[in-house]
Amino acid sequence: MPKRSLCTVVFLSVFLGTSVALGQIRVWVADQGDNQGGNNRIMEIDPFNEKTPPDPDGTDCIILKTLPSPAGCFLDELDFDANYRMWAVVKDTCDQIIDGARRIDKDTGAIDTPPGLITPQFPGETAGGILEGLAWDGTGLWITAVRDGLTGNMLTRVSPVDGSQIAPFTAPPLTGGKCNIPGTIAQGLLWEAGNSGYGWLWHSDVAARKLYKLDVSRLFTNPTYNPADPNGLTVAEYSVPCEPKGLAWMDTKIWIAAPRGLNGGIFEFDPATGTTVKLFSTPSWHLDGIAIYRPPGPEIKLDPEVITASVWIAEGNPRDSVFTVTNNGSGTLDYTINDDADWLTVTPDSGSSTGSPHSHTMSFDADGKLGGTYDATIAVAGNAWNTDKYIAVSMTIRTVGPDVDGDGDVDQRDFGLFQVCLTQPGQTVQPPCDTADFNHDGLVNQGDMTTFVDCLSGPGVLADKTCDPSA
Repeated sequence: MPKRSLCTVVFLSVFLGTSVALGQIRVWVADQGDNQGGNNRIMEIDPFNEKTPPDPDGTDCIILKTLPSPAGCFLDELDFDANYRMWAVVKDTCDQIIDGARRIDKDTGAIDTPPGLITPQFPGETAGGILEGLAWDGTGLWITAVRDGLTGNMLTRVSPVDGSQIAPFTAPPLTGGKCNIPGTIAQGLLWEAGNSGYGWLWHSDVAARKLYKLDVSRLFTNPTYNPADPNGLTVAEYSVPCEPKGLAWMDTKIWIAAPRGLNGGIFEFDPATGTTVKLFSTPSWHLDGIAIYRPPGPEIKLDPEVITASVWIAEGNPRDSVFTVTNNGSGTLDYTINDDADWLTVTPDSGSSTGSPHSHTMSFDADGKLGGTYDATIAVAGNAWNTDKYIAVSMTIRTVGPDVDGDGDVDQRDFGLFQVCLTQPGQTVQPPCDTADFNHDGLVNQGDMTTFVDCLSGPGVLADKTCDPSA
């Protein structure tokens, strides 16, 4: 028997399962300690569980492992390269004269030699620019810096071997080796693949409490691009309720590391909605960088996350819905699809992906079913590290509110179910009788009786769906 809802706004919805697997995704954060060279550390944290109860200072983040700092003083952004090696922006002196980037072992903290310390330079800038953000794009390292005196932000792209500028910063109009980007104090930097192969960059501004999305293609394809224009790459700008520093992708959301204080911690920003939520509190940690490791090999990604449709009882089936399965990792994803409902069919029921989305059609059979909600589960299983992935399916067959038993008509049987829900003076409707409150005024009374009478059709005769004012 389906779950029965008498609300007249009913729908079919598909909620995709969570897209992370416990024990697979790993997260590291950089803590600058006292911000003067003391107690610098890189920590692997638990990305799924909070400390209960939290520490006396309010910290609820669980430390799994602590690595030695690769920096002599300040420790900034973290990221992974194509071989899953961790990079860190470091400052070996607290006057920030010796800036650079080091590659380290994510499990031991050992510094890789080579390359040792690479020292990207921003030509013409005091101290060569004060390095802040770092992002790996598959080939090179994008680096941000602030000017001495914090009068603006700069961007360049360098070789991971020696830190020298590489394309597009080796040809006009970028032969100066740098370009300006928006904001006051650029901190985190994050790569997003796509954009016809050129990609986007996200960067955080800790002073303005903003995130910026930059169109990298303009650096390669626009000969009239002005590298001195701080807004020349900006395609989107978002305000966030924290002081954002390090950035990293967690599926389609961006995790933000924010420094110590009452609002210190790790936040999650959704680019699709522009909303931000706090995940962990770390009021005593001076967080800067954050890096998220996703295991190599195939990874199942399902899209979209929500599908909605609707159908009235005895008016056929809901429209087909489509979801896609994509390999969000490397290699080839081979997968199969199964469901556990006789009213749900998915075609095709298997596929493979090397990175392109593959579409699958969900067909629904509402024939002979009562009004109400039916649940099912679709399982997508394959050779991915995050298998199995689940889709929770909910099919709702619509009917008018007075059709209490969900058979499509409004008759004496429905009236028997309705009248036991009538409220007495001074009472308010309580579940499950709230489904008989057709006009949603908190009572089951004469107003609802009028609706019932208007919808009365008799046994075996479909109710007129216009009889219910709220339908």
